Amino acid sequence: MVVFGNPYGDVNVIPKLVAMGGDLTMKGEEGWTCLHWAAYHNNVAAIEVLLESFGSEKVLVLLTEKDKKDHTPYEVAKEAGQKEFCSWVRTTMM
Repeated sequence: MVVFGNPYGDVNVIPKLVAMGGDLTMKGEEGWTCLHWAAYHNNVAAIEVLLESFGSEKVLVLLTEKDKKDHTPYEVAKEAGQKEFCSWVRTTMM
């Protein structure tokens, strides 16, 4: 989850996690998936690499996952004022 929350992190590790069978749908204590973290930190690069590595169907599922407060990653980004992430989701995934 750390790589998704760090806009300066090495997103090249994401394909390696996917190839190793990493569970990118896992949720933390707050119910956040990796895309909730990426959304909160405005990490568009992480979602783009995840899309290339994981496929659009699985990314769409992650984008609809809700946390314990009933928020999707898009809603988390919007609440945090992460305009770049919100714009990317609206233009790419909707």
